[in-house]
Formats: sequence, C-alpha cells, structure tokens
Amino acid sequence: MQTHSLELERATRLSPSVRLLVFRASGTQKLEWIPGQYLELYQRERPELKVPYSIASPMDGEQPGRFEIALAEISSADFVLKLLPGQELCANGPSGTFVRRGSEHQSALFVGAGTGVAPLRAMIVEELRQLNGAELALLFGSRSEADILWGAEFSALARAQRNFLFEPSLSQPSDDWRGRRGYVQQHLLELVTSLRPSEIYICGPAAMVTGCLAVLESDAVASSTRICSETQ
Repeated sequence: MQTHSLELERATRLSPSVRLLVFRASGTQKLEWIPGQYLELYQRERPELKVPYSIASPMDGEQPGRFEIALAEISSADFVLKLLPGQELCANGPSGTFVRRGSEHQSALFVGAGTGVAPLRAMIVEELRQLNGAELALLFGSRSEADILWGAEFSALARAQRNFLFEPSLSQPSDDWRGRRGYVQQHLLELVTSLRPSEIYICGPAAMVTGCLAVLESDAVASSTRICSETQ
C-alpha cells in the first residue's frame, strides 16, 4: 500500500450539495491509478481515521499526480470538508477492483446515482479519450436538474462522440424537464434490452445498487452480461 502527500489545489461546487476537490500529489512517491479506483484520505496526525473516496478523473500525462474527487457535504468526513486550498492531507492507495482494465474495447452500460458517478466518470472520460470505438452509455440518477454532476460535460461528450450515450433521470424534476423521470431502476431494463452491453457497471447508494442488481437478475438478456457493482 503506497502512502502519498496531497495538497488541495482548488475547491468548487458541482451541485448545491456536492463539492469538487482538485488535489495534487506533492510527495516524491509517484501517484498512478486505474480509472475506477479509490484513495483513503486521512490527516497525518490521525492516521487511524481513513475515509475512502473514488477518484473522479483519469490520469493526465500533462499534469501527473493531479486528480479530482466529488465530496457529498452530508456524508463526508469533517476534516475533508474543512480543508482549504494549499492545505495538505495524506492518502493510502490507490485501491479497488471496480475497474475496466482488460475490457476497454467491450461495450458497456454505466449506471450511477449521486457521487457514485465519480468512478464511472473516470472510466468514461479515459475510454473516450482513447478513441477505441467501444459503445458506452451512462444512465445517471439525480434528484433535480441542479444535482446532475458533470451534466454539461457528459452532454458535451455525447454530442461530440457518437459512441457515447448520456441518459440522466430525475426523481424530482421541474415541470420543464423533458428527459427521463424516476429512479434508474425504472429505466435499466429498457437500456439493457436496446443496447445489449457486454458489461454493466453500477455505483451509488446501497439501495440503488441493490435495486439495480435485483432488476438485472430477473432479465434473461442481462444473464450473459458481466456485471460489476460498488456501493458509495
């Protein structure tokens, strides 16, 4: 397990309840990760209190050691929420097997809700950057229009690349919303049937993940599909 020193470069808002934190590894240890993995953040003076956060961005050769995380204000640890730009934390990792390694050319449906979209974003952005032609789709559940994390980015990617489909679904949309409504579980079988992905990746709150897995277990089309899930 590698240990890294991190410096917070920037903190902005992704939604009314979620912050985007941009970190840079400031130590001598090289930080490398596979999209989908996570780091355990902790204070140097309290190494026993470690909190896992998925890395929300792929590696960037022009900015090595720089990465992003999505921070839910309700459930995140106080010491991370109170961090200011220029201050430091420590991290163990990266860790985790919720990755696409070895199957990047396979078609995939990504299903996320809330900050569970963070590791999915890292996978999607990395693969679209590689231009390998794999058919990718993201079904993303949020409460309202304001809660769609990276919504503008995903929409722009879907317009620019024909092999990427972005399908947000809102549980409490405004009257003006013209997209999908309800929870992602309600739309999952429709997309699995129409897209027939080789792999399905699910990440979000426990109830959402459990609900999606239950839906997929009842579907014959999904029985031959590789399904990976992670709870956040």
